[in-house]
Amino acid sequence: MPKFSVIIPIYNVEKYIRQCIDSVLNQSYTDFEVILVDDGSPDNCPTICDEYAEKDSRIRVLHKQNGGLVSARKAGANIANGEYIVCVDGDDWIEEIHLENFNSIIQEFSPDIITCRFIYAYENGMSNRTSRGRYPFGYYSKERIVNEIYPSLIHNDLVKYFPPSIWAKAYRADLYKKFQMQVDDRIKISEDSACTVPCVFYANSLYISDKATCNYRQNITSMTKDRKTLSWEGPELVHKQYMNQMDLKQMDFEAQLYRKTVHELFTVVVSQFNRNEPYRKIVKDIKTHLNSDVYSECIKKAKFKAWNGKWMTLSLRYRLFLLIKLYHAVNLAKQKRNIG
Repeated sequence: MPKFSVIIPIYNVEKYIRQCIDSVLNQSYTDFEVILVDDGSPDNCPTICDEYAEKDSRIRVLHKQNGGLVSARKAGANIANGEYIVCVDGDDWIEEIHLENFNSIIQEFSPDIITCRFIYAYENGMSNRTSRGRYPFGYYSKERIVNEIYPSLIHNDLVKYFPPSIWAKAYRADLYKKFQMQVDDRIKISEDSACTVPCVFYANSLYISDKATCNYRQNITSMTKDRKTLSWEGPELVHKQYMNQMDLKQMDFEAQLYRKTVHELFTVVVSQFNRNEPYRKIVKDIKTHLNSDVYSECIKKAKFKAWNGKWMTLSLRYRLFLLIKLYHAVNLAKQKRNIG
């Protein structure tokens, strides 16, 4: 059993995948296996994966039909043998001491979850910056998790929440597998938090490292070119998953979930204006979906102190669609300026 199973879901990242895999193989700590999950990638990634597997016995390649990020992570977790699972996205890369840092923490504290800081790696000549630590660094017992992390685990009233990304973390394998396998494959928004939040909720210990050893690529060009319309079902699927997995009577988790669902729902609504369709048709569709039982309840009950949270809630509650469309246009203009 290796110490770590590094799972890399791969889809259409031919430009970046070699840097990603090389960064894992060049780790200073060497007790790990690498699982490359080719999620039916249409480019040259499948060939590249097989090429690496032939050269290094620590690499296993899984080729599958395209099913999305969640299904790829599940497939990797299903065959992982490591004591801990570490996820790296195919267009990101990790520093040489990434696994060594995790192992040092495991040797001293043996936590269920370790999280580290990361570097926003910008393209187009933009300078990099490091993520800020929202919580104090160090070891968290269950009591400390409850007292210091639970109040903002899902979504507090200041629009703050526990870092939801699956990457930049190491999970004890049994904990990760249990909750990753329960994430619905259809979830395309907040799919990371759908696994991370239940893992933290059930974790007995956690360690927050001050080291920034993961590089999170910010490809602004692709963000603008690939403007997507997000699925309506995503926020509701995550909402129901939390209801089934977590005791929402603890703390103020029910109120936190209302806020999280409204935040994600607002993101979905904004994305509808990416559609090349008449404004009235888009608005009619938005109104239909906002009338669902889950979304109606969350919009009615979500309470924020932060102005941006209040703006999201009020714009949905009072159907301020012209303002939402303007918000969408302003954000799009900002992206274009960043590229220029």
